[in-house]
This record gives sequence, structure tokens and C-alpha cells, in this order.
Amino acid sequence: MKRSIVRIVTVVALTTATIGGASAYAEEPVDTSAWEQAAEQLFADPAQSDGPTAVYVGVYEPDTGWITRAYGESSPGVAASLGDHFPIGSLTKSVFATAVLQQVEKGVVGLKDTVRELDPDLAERFPETAKWTVRDLLSMSTTIPDYADEALVKLVADPKRTFTRDDLIAIGINEGEAVPAGGAYSTTNYIILGSAMWNVTGKSPAALVNQVLAEAGMDDSRLTPQGARPETATYGYVGTQYGADTEKVNPSVSATTNVTTRGDLWRMTWGREGGGAYSTIGDLGIWAKSCVGNDLLNGETVSKREKTHKINAGNYGLGTINEGDWWGHSGQVIGYEALAFCNPETGQAVALAVNSSYSLAPAIGAIGTVAFPDYTRAFVEALLS
Repeated sequence: MKRSIVRIVTVVALTTATIGGASAYAEEPVDTSAWEQAAEQLFADPAQSDGPTAVYVGVYEPDTGWITRAYGESSPGVAASLGDHFPIGSLTKSVFATAVLQQVEKGVVGLKDTVRELDPDLAERFPETAKWTVRDLLSMSTTIPDYADEALVKLVADPKRTFTRDDLIAIGINEGEAVPAGGAYSTTNYIILGSAMWNVTGKSPAALVNQVLAEAGMDDSRLTPQGARPETATYGYVGTQYGADTEKVNPSVSATTNVTTRGDLWRMTWGREGGGAYSTIGDLGIWAKSCVGNDLLNGETVSKREKTHKINAGNYGLGTINEGDWWGHSGQVIGYEALAFCNPETGQAVALAVNSSYSLAPAIGAIGTVAFPDYTRAFVEALLS
């Protein structure tokens, strides 16, 4: 269940697609017939038999406005719709990072403040966290290991297991894969920062995230403490890449397991502000168009946010990723993947979500080449750089 698989699968899928041709978007009226054909081919591809059953697409271009579409089935026999909810995984980080940066603008915290200064008790419980600053944690510049893979294995093995914040931090520090100097992608950073922000502001990380979602006008999006989602949530499937590993841990879990119908198994107590929020394609489009929260921040803060460094997840800033001329974030939780990106120079924005693990790359390879080729090209180039 390692992230290196994501990179390999994505590169293979996208470099075999046709991404050349004319620039991006047609003038009105927009003909989306090619989108439908691409979706049909994606669902019909035998190689994707354990891939997504639903794909949600949103494309914004200043001359034509938003086009949003839902393809496939959200559950057996039920057509996917624009009202369907789905987890957005690590896109939650971009929302929480925006909330933290708002507190920086208010002077509540500073980017140079350390965990020891913000939350002495946390620093005492976990001395490894003490020296890292708000900037370090937001930018994935620490050497604190990621808890995500190890926590997921524990979750699959024990379907009723839930995790406290300290559980997640301890798993990362004690069991996570070592991080090189300079940092690497680690959700543990955001759980640590969430605890520190709670101590300083008196507001839970979920409250901070939900405040930003409300300010952005994302009325159908929320981070719930236990990871609960509305009844209109689309099914999500483990998928082939995860399935091979999950069956070894728990034989009752396979590639075709629907993660929404196993009680507490897939509740997002292990995601939180690092990956636990849900959304709809319409709301995800709002977030994409805002450049994952930049519109809620002042220009000076955005400049600081967009100072990136190269890690295993790409060019990472303060809760934002740079891919060519595009800025945004992607997210993955077992059963779902999503992305939201904008091009501030052209005003274009893209949102995409699928309901099977590791199926975002095939969806981009199939649909992105016709629906948003400019971003698809930038995405591939960033992966290969």
C-alpha cells in the first residue's frame, strides 16, 4: 500500500494516452459527446474491471463557465448524479492549510512558531515533534514519518478499530517509513499541526476546516469528527492495487469490496484534517476555481504558500502542489480519489473524482485527454520531471 505504486500506475496510464493536439476548451456551445464516449470506454475496459463505476468531472473556462458531469453508477443500478457525495482524501489538507494560513494572517500563530511553543504538552508527549515549525509541517519539510500506510493496514485487519489523534502520531513516529532530510509526504505532519492549532485557537481542526468550506460557499462539503458521510454518498471500491494487499491482511476484503457498507471499517477517524472531508463535484469545482483556497487569503500569504520544494509528492508548498502552470491538490483514501487544480494565468479550473482506489490515473488518461487536455499535459509532465 505504498505511494510509489500511484506514481508508477499513473505514469504508465497517462504516457500511453494521446495528449497532444489543440489547446483546451471549445467555444460555446460546448459539445461534451467525447466526454461521454471516453467514460463509456473507461467503464468497458476489461483492464479496469475493478476500476471506478462512477466518474465525476468539472471543467471551468472563463469563456464558457462551468461544465460538470457525472458518469456511471454511484451504486448498483443507480446512475451517478451531480448531488453524489464522496470523500476527497488529502484535498482536505489544502482546506486545513488555508485555515491555518488565515490564522497566520490574524496573528494568532506565526509560520515560525514551533510545536513546543504552540502545544507544550504535545511536544512533551512526542519530543520528536517539538522543534518543527508551522511552515515545516504545512510544507512537508519535517522528517516525521507518515502514519497512513501502517494505520490502513491496522484498519483492514481490525474492521472496528478507530484511532485517536495521539494514536496516529505514535504510529507515524514509531512505525512509519523513514523520511529523508528535506522532508517527504507525511499526513502525520497535519495531525500534529491540527493538535497544535486546537490548543492555540480553542477550535477543533474540523471546526477550522468547516469554517473555510463555508466561507468558500461549499455547502455540500464537510469534515465530520468520525468521518461520517451523507446517505447520498457514492459507493467506493477497494480496487485491484489495494485488493492484492488487503486480502493478505483480511481475507474478507478484496478488490470488489464496497467500503461504504462495512460498519465502522471505513470511517475516516484516521483521515481527519489530513484526509477526512467529503464533497460533491460542484463543491470541488468551487475549491478548484479558488486555487484551493488562495482566494480566501491575501496576496502576500499566497506568495509564501506557493514557495515550493521537491518531495516525493512533487513540488509542494503550504498545502498546495505545483504542476506546471497549475496549482491545487489531489487526494486518495481507500475507495476514492479526487483532484482540484487551477491555472491562475488563464482562469481555467479542473475537478475530478472517482470511486475506486488507484483509478484516478486511468480516468485522467481516458477523460482528461478530451475534457481538460491542458491540465492532463501538465500533470504528466510533472510526474515525469
